[in-house]
Amino acid sequence: MENLEGAGEYLTVAPGRLGAPVPFEFSRVVLPALSGTAAFKVFAPQHAYLGERSAPGGGELTVHPFALDPTSK
Repeated sequence: MENLEGAGEYLTVAPGRLGAPVPFEFSRVVLPALSGTAAFKVFAPQHAYLGERSAPGGGELTVHPFALDPTSK
């Protein structure tokens, strides 16, 4: 994963790991493929902190439409 906000930061996630905290709000995930690499961008939902009751500005909170299945391909 690469930090899209600059500074050249990146992190590597081991194969088979089910979860990994990513400290970047905007990142690009790069995966090895048979012919080069495959990549996609990830935009993190708004961070939630203990004690928050609503989103700033009165907007709605981010809702995850589906759960990720680690067994699917």
